[in-house]
Amino acid sequence: MREFSQQLKNIMQIRGINQSELCEITGIPKSALSQYLSGAFKPKQERTYLLAKALRTTPEYLMGLTDDPEVSPTITGNNLEVVPPPDAMVRIPVIGEVAAGMTCLADMQIIDTMLCDAAMIHTGYDYVYLKVRGDSMEPEMHEGDLVLVRVQDTIESGEYAVVLVDGENGLVKRIEIDSTHLSLISENPYYPPRRFDREQMNRVRIFGKVISHVRKY
Repeated sequence: MREFSQQLKNIMQIRGINQSELCEITGIPKSALSQYLSGAFKPKQERTYLLAKALRTTPEYLMGLTDDPEVSPTITGNNLEVVPPPDAMVRIPVIGEVAAGMTCLADMQIIDTMLCDAAMIHTGYDYVYLKVRGDSMEPEMHEGDLVLVRVQDTIESGEYAVVLVDGENGLVKRIEIDSTHLSLISENPYYPPRRFDREQMNRVRIFGKVISHVRKY
């Protein structure tokens, strides 16, 4: 049976993904991934599945139980979605903040790019990764995490969104909407909800919907 470290190196070479990119995709710290690659440690089951999905292979291949790195379209192990084909990764711009006046990608100051599963991207929209600032969304999101945002001006009640209020920089909040109010909800109970009645709703502008987030260590 082949060693996990060698299988991991092999599939990274096959897929053309380096260590830094794999850390970006999975959120696994570089120190931990270095230990997996050196053979000092093997990841637990959750991270094995995470690595397999990111590298478009199977956990069995990484564990050395098979020589075939390719994924059958029927495999959905551990409730993961079917792994996308080898070319199904795209680079999304990373921005540091959303400021008043931003309406499209051309208005934004791009500070980096990050790989993203193409299955999460729908044509006809702009997408950005935005760095979370502050602790108002803890424990769901921590400062420095990256949220994937689809730029749009509508949102459903209960969804996470990036919003601007009275020209402030963009805030990540959970949105609650009923017939009379719009509320911006922080997950950290230290921060009370901000409520806007129907006459005040025009103070709030939706920048985009949060699709997912990546923990940055």
